[in-house]
Order: sequence, then C-alpha cells, then structure tokens
Amino acid sequence: MSVTGLYFIPSSTSTTPSSSIPLVDAFIERFQAAYQNATLTGKWAMEHRLLRDTPSIVEPTKHQPRYMHFLNLSRFPNHAFICTSRLPKDELEEAAAAAIAATKLLSRPQEFYEPEIPLPPLRIEQEPQEPVPEEPQADDDELQLIQQQELLFKQHREQRQQQEAKRKQEEEERAKEEEQRKLEEQQMLLFASAGQQNRPAEAAETGQEDQESEEQQKLKDQQKKQEEEEANEPEEKKMVMVTVDTPSLYNFYTMIVRAANPLWMPRHTVTVPHASSAVFELENFVVRIGEVKQTAPATRTRGVIVEIDYKISSSPDDVDEEDETWPLDYDDTLDDHQSKDPVLLTPEDWETGESVIREFWKRFAVPGAREYIRVKHIGEEARLARQQGLKRLTTWKGPNPPSDGITGVDLARQYMEAFRIGR
Repeated sequence: MSVTGLYFIPSSTSTTPSSSIPLVDAFIERFQAAYQNATLTGKWAMEHRLLRDTPSIVEPTKHQPRYMHFLNLSRFPNHAFICTSRLPKDELEEAAAAAIAATKLLSRPQEFYEPEIPLPPLRIEQEPQEPVPEEPQADDDELQLIQQQELLFKQHREQRQQQEAKRKQEEEERAKEEEQRKLEEQQMLLFASAGQQNRPAEAAETGQEDQESEEQQKLKDQQKKQEEEEANEPEEKKMVMVTVDTPSLYNFYTMIVRAANPLWMPRHTVTVPHASSAVFELENFVVRIGEVKQTAPATRTRGVIVEIDYKISSSPDDVDEEDETWPLDYDDTLDDHQSKDPVLLTPEDWETGESVIREFWKRFAVPGAREYIRVKHIGEEARLARQQGLKRLTTWKGPNPPSDGITGVDLARQYMEAFRIGR
C-alpha cells in the first residue's frame, strides 16, 4: 500500500548555472547528491494526450470547457486510463430532445405531389390582375410537432431556472454556514488566547500540545469540508475515469480524432521517453524522474516530472511493483502480468503520506516546482468501492470483476491534473 506525489518542474526553472547540461540530468545529479544511498534500478515511460471540446461558433456557452485525457504508464502494462468531463445536464436534455424531434421528422412517410399543368388563361377584356401567391399551409402533424418542441423547450427552460434558483439558495445557505463557522473559530481562538494568558508558566508545554492538536483538527475539518463539497458537486463538473487495455486506448483515440473531429480537437501530446528517465529506490521510497517532452502540436521540452512513491506498510496484500519499471537494457518487451488486489487507501493514509513525501522532497526541492498530491477527487473510486463493500477498485458492474481492476487510478488523476498545461 503506497501513496504517491508528483512534482513538475517547468523548463523555465534552472537547477544548474551551466546551460550545456540538460535539465533532467541536472536534476538527477541534484537528487543523487541529496540521497547518496539511492539505487538506480531501471527506467520508465509515460504518454499523455489531451483533447478539448470544440467551442461553438454559433453562440457562446456558459459552461466550462470539457476535456478528455488519455494516459499510458509503463508501470501498468495491462491497462491505460481514459478520463472525460461529463456533458452538462441541460445540454444533454436539449440534445436528447433535438434527437427525438429529428427522429420523428425522418420517420414520417414522405409524400410526393406531381405538379398540375396550368390551363391557358381566358382572354377577358378586363385588366390583367397579378396573381396573389398563396401562403403554404403547414401540415397538421408538423404544427403539432413544433408545438411539442416549443412545450418541451419551455419545460427545460423552467427546470433550468428552478435548478439555478435552488443552486443560488444552496450557495447562500453554504455562505451562512461558513460565516457561522468562522465566528465559532474566532470565539474559540479568543477563549484559547484568554486561557493561555491565565495559565502559569509551568503549563506552557501543555498549551503547545493543545495548539498542535487544534491545528490538526482544523486540517481534518478542511479535508472533510473538501470531501463534502466534492460529494455535493454537480455531476457536469465531475470527471469520468475508466480503464482499457493499451491497444484499445490508441484505437479509441484514433476513432475520436477522425470520426468526432468536429466535436473534439487535440490540445497537446506529452511524453516521458525511457531514454530520458530514471528510477531510484531508497528504503520505502521509489522515485521516478523523467523529462517531459511535447510532441504535438509542436516539439519542445516542457520540464521535468518527479514521482515519489512512498510505501506506507509492507502488508502481504500490497501490490508488488518491483517489476513495474523498464530495465536498463530495455528491449521493447514487457512481461504481461496481473496486479494483485490493491488495499483501499483511507484519508488518514493520504494525510500521513502527504507529510512524509513533502519532507522527503525538501532535501532536493527546486523553487517554482508545482505539487500534485491530494488533487481534486483523489480517492473517489476508493470511497465508492468502500461504500459498495468491494475490496478492489474496479469499474466492472457485474460479477467476477477483472483481476487488475482500476489499479493506479489516483496516480492517473495526479498526472492528468499535472499535464493540463496551457489550458
């Protein structure tokens, strides 16, 4: 059972005064100088592709842009990860209504009329009058269908207004609760400061411990509040994560780019080549360092990614990741293996791992690095599995789920959040 953390160092950050040394080599030297007992065990690779929905040219939309991530990690040779944004509920309903209306129109039998041959006009001595064009009369079925569409869109508009009013009311209630909580915290701080002034000097150590416990309680309250906000977040703001085998990942990406090109456009593709990477092991830590290169739309170096994997316990149920790296004599072959059932991480595990990873990172940290540990919706699949009484992470709804399940989904969320570069 392990907790991972990512640190991304942009290419603008320099770790060495010499420009002749690549950034990744300079950072590897920096790490080896900080941890001289670290052992080089192999190499690794990664590929991340990002798609964005095509913005509308007809009318601007109020919704946030949607993204689709494709991630392939060499440490998980059996499966890759796909993550996409949900379609907003109102747009989904409008699209469904439009599809139903179009289906009804296409399913109607088409009628063909032969034009009548006009008779020659009679010659009358009266002045010729210009023929008045007759207005085409709409068919009863078409009128009924148009009325149904207008009624349906009106209902959608009313539902949307009700949802917005309900959302505003919830936000107001949440703001009131936040103000009440802040007032209570201020009162607690005032009482605590007054109590510390009245205490004798001999009780200073006890007061320090109480203050530390209060800070820990505040951190727990903040984490709990974040989990509640993520649980109450609208469905359209959540990302859907699935796992597929690696060949299916590239087939699906090709299909989306070719067939759904008007809806999705490629944003970028970044990779970590195995030649520009290294894997180190040190006690309970596994550190992966790699150079992030952008291959599309333009080729350039984006920076260095550092993955710190901290093993919390040595339980026999943990996933064995000793063979997850590529050897130094890489020959483009990987033994296919099945991962064991992973132990579901708890919020306490993440809290402990986060503090340990930060302390480990401080010894070779670089100013300007971006941290990705407890990113948004981290551990969501673990919470769902725990609620359903499952012992593994999986997207399989039927009996006998696959053995690999959805191992590494939290790490995939960290990588996807880190590589949303140039949003």
